[in-house]
Amino acid sequence: MDKEILERFKALGPFKDNIVKTPWDSGVIDAEEVHRESFDRVIRALDFVKSNRSSLIFVLQGEPGSGKSHLLWRIARNAEKKRFLFVNIVPFISVKKFAFSSILESTIESLENKHPDLRSKPIDHIVGWIIKKGIEYRLWDPFRSKLAASIMNGLENFPFKNNTKVLYLGASTGTTVSHISDIVGPSGLVFAVEHASRVARDFLDRVATHRSNIMPILQDARKPKEYFSVFGKVDVVYVDIAQPDQTKIAIENCDIFLKKEGLFLINTYIS
Repeated sequence: MDKEILERFKALGPFKDNIVKTPWDSGVIDAEEVHRESFDRVIRALDFVKSNRSSLIFVLQGEPGSGKSHLLWRIARNAEKKRFLFVNIVPFISVKKFAFSSILESTIESLENKHPDLRSKPIDHIVGWIIKKGIEYRLWDPFRSKLAASIMNGLENFPFKNNTKVLYLGASTGTTVSHISDIVGPSGLVFAVEHASRVARDFLDRVATHRSNIMPILQDARKPKEYFSVFGKVDVVYVDIAQPDQTKIAIENCDIFLKKEGLFLINTYIS
């Protein structure tokens, strides 16, 4: 198309003075007949995804100013009416920011935004559903838990499951211990060893006293024969102690408490 003709069409377009910056902008003039075919295809795709529990990918292409953002605005409004969550993932503007951090941040921001044509935020629906179902969702931060970081990096053999019995060396304040406690459930058990008295105090106050499947052991991991609270053999020994002889400590604990064909995980520290 001739460039001059294209510019004339742009000047006549309904979006010239009606710029949409985000899918949640208010005061947007929506020309419903513009991109009607593309919009109908997306809505049909959403119905298909919902009924078949599948997934689809659409790519919107067009010249700047052709109405792509308006179309996304309209899709966001109708997607949420159909009980879909519309998430706007912004481009990664910083190489220092991990991709999953950007996606998580954009997802939360999207859920906290309310489309001007709707009465409530998507996050309100999610919280209401969680409360109704009695479900708790917890954030497992890979920057605070090495086990979470290993999962993010593709840990293939995850040994913790319902009913698992665990000996955890180096419980610290209990961040990772609490998540393992959730996974093994009420029929599982976590023997959590911590020697530092100040850290152990926080662990007892914030975690262990509130979870019946955690058995705190205030003892030096170098002296496994003095764990009077541990009974029977465990399925997993998890080692998270920053000591030069941590491998020796791990082996001594495994020799005493790890059952045959059990597994042990050790976090290595590189200085």
